[in-house]
Amino acid sequence: MDNPQTIWLHKNKVLLLIFLISAAFVMLFSYSTSIFYPNYYGSSYGGDAAQFLTIGKAWAEGKIPYKEMFDHKGPIIFFIDMLGFLFFGSKSGIMIFQIVFIFATCIFLYKIAMLSGKKSPQYGIIAIVVSLIVLKASYCNGNSVEEYCLPFITVSVYFQVEFLSQYSSGSKKQITHNPWIAFFYGLTFAVGFLTRLTNVLPICLGVLEITVLLILHKQFQNLLQNIAGFLAGFFVLFLPFLIYFAVHGAAFDFLYAAIGFNIEYSAAMSSWLRSATSDKVVSFFKEYGAFFACAFSIPLTFRRRKYTLTVLYILWFLSEGYLFGSGQSFVQYATITIPQVVLLLNEIMLLDNSEHLSLSKVIAVCMVSIFCYNSVLQYFPVALDIYQKSKKAEVREYQPLIDMIPENEKSSFVAYGGNDFKDLYLIEDLMPCYKYFVIQDWHAQFSDSVRQNIHDIYANGDAQWILTKDGSTTVIQDILDEDYVQVASAEEYRLWNRKQ
Repeated sequence: MDNPQTIWLHKNKVLLLIFLISAAFVMLFSYSTSIFYPNYYGSSYGGDAAQFLTIGKAWAEGKIPYKEMFDHKGPIIFFIDMLGFLFFGSKSGIMIFQIVFIFATCIFLYKIAMLSGKKSPQYGIIAIVVSLIVLKASYCNGNSVEEYCLPFITVSVYFQVEFLSQYSSGSKKQITHNPWIAFFYGLTFAVGFLTRLTNVLPICLGVLEITVLLILHKQFQNLLQNIAGFLAGFFVLFLPFLIYFAVHGAAFDFLYAAIGFNIEYSAAMSSWLRSATSDKVVSFFKEYGAFFACAFSIPLTFRRRKYTLTVLYILWFLSEGYLFGSGQSFVQYATITIPQVVLLLNEIMLLDNSEHLSLSKVIAVCMVSIFCYNSVLQYFPVALDIYQKSKKAEVREYQPLIDMIPENEKSSFVAYGGNDFKDLYLIEDLMPCYKYFVIQDWHAQFSDSVRQNIHDIYANGDAQWILTKDGSTTVIQDILDEDYVQVASAEEYRLWNRKQ
């Protein structure tokens, strides 16, 4: 029998291997922050990382998010990016935090794998590697809001699946739920609130099912304890941000961006399915493999008579299906479903050897293999492509225009346009002089109040220089025509100087 020292060394070897896998994943595939891609900031390949980096850098230099730098995501990603710039002086410092977050995620992916009853470290490591391969399809450039939600989601999934798998439908066993775990659910909900609330929808449904079970078992005292724990967890994380922004006169700006704008955004957003092409549908199946893994888990869990767990998976699949189908199919949205890959692997491991179930096992294994093969074939080569491109700084068509601006006037500059400008401030080491600093017309289309605010700020502000791109100045074109003169152009870019 192994002695305690041997067990300790064995566990630490597993932890070290998980850490190395986590670090390698971030360093290889977080193009926006990894030291391997010094001149890339994540403005292409489907990512918003450059926009988040810009706000994080601005926060590190004293600007207040929402009040002086607008975006409709919650503040956690800006906070982490700010810490990266503040402590390490560059975007690569953020990579350290990402490794910690992915490491925590992988530890609990491992623990979820152990719920299968297979106490094999090899199986746990394989489950992690398979999950990360599938994750690559939705990881984009790294440094996304979903990435920072993922460890909280994974830990919560572990506790919910562990709890619900203990009870079958009609069980007479009295149940109680640990309020400290409910505290963690509250933290997870706060993380969702402080990033993008829909990211934690699966966890909320797990909380709902647990609540129903406690009510059915008449565990009202335990239910109240769990409610208190949940609320405490939420406020422990939420209140410091609210207080910070309130102290800096930005509480309304923060709450509007995190809640108000996103409500307007959701109401105005139409489903991608309405105009979906066959190519778009195929891409959806490729990119959302982890979501479909949940569908394959449902019949397998039902056959094991784990009915409470089956209900959870059905709730997840229906709610995620609605979530992913009712708006835009941005690839990073699928990141939150990664724990479901391990849950499917568990179901495969738990199948017996009967002929009927063996067929189910073959089908499930084939689907996981297809997801992994697609990710390796389609998304892994992107790393090499970006690595080659980032060896030296790419010269942008608009850069000669910025070079025309006198050095002492570059603090009175802002770019007005679309995705082309998301990494401009990082490349040029500039800070915008207005809070609406990129994709302004895109933001304006979802909110009349934001549209009016953009127009008012540009009309009443004192920016000496504005860089624009053709076709993206609808909201402020009258201001450009009246108060500015076009001094130069390059291809589709225009440089405007305020009239004297």
